[in-house]
Amino acid sequence: MAMTQDEPGRMIVHATVRYRDVHGSVARHIGYQLRRENGEVLAQESITQLEPGEARLALMTVDGMIDRERLTMVVDQAGTVAEANEESNSLSVTAVFGEQSNPSADHRRLDA
Repeated sequence: MAMTQDEPGRMIVHATVRYRDVHGSVARHIGYQLRRENGEVLAQESITQLEPGEARLALMTVDGMIDRERLTMVVDQAGTVAEANEESNSLSVTAVFGEQSNPSADHRRLDA
């Protein structure tokens, strides 16, 4: 769900949003949010339209991320789209940054 960017704490977060239609209608203005574990909304966007069975990539660039932070992507948080499974509107992952090139002061060199 997340990729580390060149700037510390910046990530591009992505998830696939798939519309599993119940009534054969087009879904319009599907909102999605990225939230911290405490519920704070980091970013929100919307998809203009999805046809039944269609999937779209939802992307957001966010700053201020912390290594090993738990994130949740929530789609259709307002419950405006009729779906086959209303329980499948969120996905949680842990954001993990790659190895740092400069170790912090907490890392000490051990000599034998």
